[in-house]
Parts: sequence; structure tokens; C-alpha cells
Amino acid sequence: MKNLLFVAALMLFVFYASSCKKESTTALSQYTDAVTCNEADDNLNTYSQKISTILNNSCATAGCHDAVTRESGKDYSSYSTAKSGMDATGYCSINHGSGCKTMPRSLPKLTDAEIHDLTCWAKNNYPN
Repeated sequence: MKNLLFVAALMLFVFYASSCKKESTTALSQYTDAVTCNEADDNLNTYSQKISTILNNSCATAGCHDAVTRESGKDYSSYSTAKSGMDATGYCSINHGSGCKTMPRSLPKLTDAEIHDLTCWAKNNYPN
């Protein structure tokens, strides 16, 4: 009986863990699948050429997602931390999606071009 309970609990845990991962992946793809990254300047859509400017001006500011504050555990002040931090929640926030905190906080919404660039950055596997 104890073995049966253990197996049932293990199955529930595996189901729960895998369903959470799938939801997160699906949520990011809802943003990346919605853009076509074939504009003339999309080849410049790298962290060093475009993305760092957007993040440093709008996100990695003092008191928000900088290396010191790391609001909500997110630091967008360097390539490695921005790459790992820009997840489905971040894309929901910059798109002002339903049920998400709107970002950037206390600043105007990012322009459509900036959102496009950030989304293509993710879609193209976050080039540096």
C-alpha cells in the first residue's frame, strides 16, 4: 500500500513539473511566434548592437533590474544575465499582457520597434 501511494505521489509530481515547464515554453512562444524577424536591420538585432541599449535605458536602471537591485530576481545589466532573465514573464510584461505587471515601471511602454527587437532577439536564440 505504501509503495502504491509513493508511486502515485511520484506520478503526480512528474505530471505537475512537466506541465509547468510546458506552460512556460508555450507562453514565450506566443510572443516569439507572433513576429517575423526579416526586417532590413534585424541582422543588427544582437545584445551588443541593439538590445543592451533598450535594456539599459528602460529596464536595467537603478532600483529596477540592475545588478544591485535585481527586482524580482532579474538583472538585465549584462549579456549573460539578460539572456537568462528574459523569459515568458518578461515578454508578457513588456507587451502589457493580461495578468502581468506592466513594464517598464514608471516609464512609457516600449515602442513597437523595441518590443519587436527584443522579441526577435529571443526568437533568434539571444545573439550577443
